[in-house]
Formats: sequence, C-alpha cells, structure tokens
Amino acid sequence: YSAAMKQKITFIVCLLSFYSFSQDRDDIRFKNIQVEYLNINSKGGKIKPDIRFSQIYVYDCRPDSSNIGLQQTPNNSITILKVKGRLSEEIKKTFELLISTPQETNNWGELHCVIKRFTLSNFISVPLGTAEKKQTAGKFDWAEKSGLKIKLEFYIKKVNDFIPAYRFDTSWTGDKAIIREGNSYIANALAAGLEKTTSIDWEKLLSSEKKISWNDILEYNKQNINFPILHTQPSKGVYLTFEDFRNNKVTYTDFKVSYGDKGDFLYVKDRSNEETLFTDLWGYSDGKDIFVYSANNFFKLYRMGDSFKFYGAKDYTKRRVLRLNFGVAEMVDPNSSLSKAKTRARYELVKNYLQIDHDTGELY
Repeated sequence: YSAAMKQKITFIVCLLSFYSFSQDRDDIRFKNIQVEYLNINSKGGKIKPDIRFSQIYVYDCRPDSSNIGLQQTPNNSITILKVKGRLSEEIKKTFELLISTPQETNNWGELHCVIKRFTLSNFISVPLGTAEKKQTAGKFDWAEKSGLKIKLEFYIKKVNDFIPAYRFDTSWTGDKAIIREGNSYIANALAAGLEKTTSIDWEKLLSSEKKISWNDILEYNKQNINFPILHTQPSKGVYLTFEDFRNNKVTYTDFKVSYGDKGDFLYVKDRSNEETLFTDLWGYSDGKDIFVYSANNFFKLYRMGDSFKFYGAKDYTKRRVLRLNFGVAEMVDPNSSLSKAKTRARYELVKNYLQIDHDTGELY
C-alpha cells in the first residue's frame, strides 16, 4: 500500500480501538473531576455610542452559581467549567466595554441585569432549518449543538424605582465544542443581549407606570430556589412530570424497577394488585436517590448547588458497525457506497454528562 493509504488504515484502526475502550467504561458517577477556567471578555467594539447609563450592576441568581458548564473528556472524566472571578463581575466588565458608560449627565439611569441561566453545553437541542431538514431526508426536526444557554433580565433604576426593561432568553450555538469555543459563545451572546438596548424606546419606557421595588425583584427570583425538592427528602414514588419532581409530588408508591441491556422498566401495581408496565413518567425516587427517565433508561441525579446533573443519555446514538466481510479497501474510503453496503446501523446508549434546566426540565 502507499504511505497515505497506510496512514488512513492506521488511523481507522486506532479510532476503532479507542471507541471500543471508551464504551467499556463504567458509570464513573461524577468522580475524577477536573476544573477548567474560561476568560469572559468582549471581542472589542461598541454597541452604540449614544447608549447612556450612569452605572451597570449585575447579579447572579442562578440555582447553581459554582460553575458555568460541564465538559466530558476523552477518558470519561468530567471537567467543570468556571470563570476566573465572579460571573457577575466578569459580565459587568464586558458590558462596560461594549457600551459608553458611565455618563453622569443626560443618562437613562442605572442598568441592572439579573442572571437567571448561564450554561455551556455540547448537547443543546436546536430546531433544524428547511435546508438542514432536507439533508436528513426529513427524518429529523432537531439537532444537538454546542453553545451557551443564557437568560438575562434587565431593569432600569430611576431614583428608588425599578422598571422592567426586557428579557434575553436564548441559546447561542455552533459546531465546535465548548472547551474550545466557550469564550466565543459567551462573548457573542452577551453582545447580542446588550444589543437589544438599541431597539428600545427608552423615553417611552422611562415614562412607564409599571414600577417595582428591589424587594419585588428579590422575591421573584427566590422562586428559582424555592422548590420543595430542594428543601426536603425526596418522597418514595413515581414522578409523572418535571413539575411533580420540583414539587416532590409522587403518584405511585408501590412499584418495581427492572434494569436491562435493552432498557429499564418500571412496573406499578394496579387496583387488582397486578404489575403493569408504566412508561409515561418523568422519573422516580426510592426515598433516598432520584432517577430521571431518559432514552428508555433511568439515570441517577446528582445535586450540585441547587441544580441537578447526571451521567446518561438523551437518546440512543446511531452507529455504523462493520460486517464480517468489511475489508481493507472499504476502510480506506468508509463513506463510499461499497463501504456503506458492508456496514449496518446499530443504536447504542452513549453516555455524557448532562444537566437539567431548572425552569423547563430540558436535558442538555
């Protein structure tokens, strides 16, 4: 074989060996934790020179303020992503770089920003566009992307009153992993969030009768960390919905769980004391630990701060595996029609570190 062909074959064999090794790992249950620090900074430039705020204040009201995301490494360990310094202070610095501030005269008051969500993830579900759907032959409506899920709420303070300005709630995504492009996702999302100030009729907003106090804002944000599941021992039973989980409300207390290679199954006893398979549920608790139902399997939740993470899967992953008659020629060009004819599709449960959105229950 030529040198180029030998390199291709060596690479493919190594790749297959690594894949086999990585799949044999046990659930490491959030051990082997590493920490990676990201810098949050603007890429430069101003949003608009005539935006006038006397001061900018940022508050971190996330349920878990200890990190900004999780990243799985090739050896299945977990990397917790953090920022150097406090997130609120880093965002404040970025905002001050993006707009003209402070200005003591002719200003619109103080800009106050509350962070409700700020999470980097490689598993954010985004809807496919028309062109992207055609590429999948119409089989899929959603795709998983890397990026930042962000939710910021902005208020204007004039004298002692606060005026709700706007909410910035979105996902800023791309194709590159967060460990490589996390800084870029953050910088672009923050710039876009602040860009909305340029489209607001500030004179009209400042004359609004809708004024609230700082205590109103505090009470509203306490709702994020005021769910019963965060303050009480989990009840033994089945959680039908995410809302039931947050409220620690169980429906069936007499149940049995069967774990298997092809999925996990939960059985409840009906009125005639017969065991019935039950699949329309969010998860269950044995009275001590909580398990979320995803991809036909149950995964144990781990609490970090006032949020929950788990090592599991959102869905099964489609893999192309070799048939017995797969030869060297097909390995050189695995995307050819001949190669595809000598492979078969297999769906496997590929686990990753995921988290649960405290507002919606979305897994990412």
